[in-house]
Amino acid sequence: PEAEALAAVTVFDPYFCEGGAVAELEALGVRRERVLNRNRDFYADIATGQLPPQYDVLLTNPPYSGDHKQRLLRFLASDGDMRGAPFLLRFLAS
Repeated sequence: PEAEALAAVTVFDPYFCEGGAVAELEALGVRRERVLNRNRDFYADIATGQLPPQYDVLLTNPPYSGDHKQRLLRFLASDGDMRGAPFLLRFLAS
């Protein structure tokens, strides 16, 4: 039952890094075609309303350079863009 549920989840990872997230999530049981991780400009997609129409969870490890973390948190805090989907962020500090 858990494997079936995980295989049905659609995950949106807006930051592309050589496609590694797809392989990692697939190894956990998420179907490859249900991982939305493409080499696109996430911020341009926000501005033009070209985000994926539906996803179950946003899971990402955003870039640490520049203001990526702040921009991502602004996006997550906005009511209109998340469609009520849960999210998980991984920030590691040294």
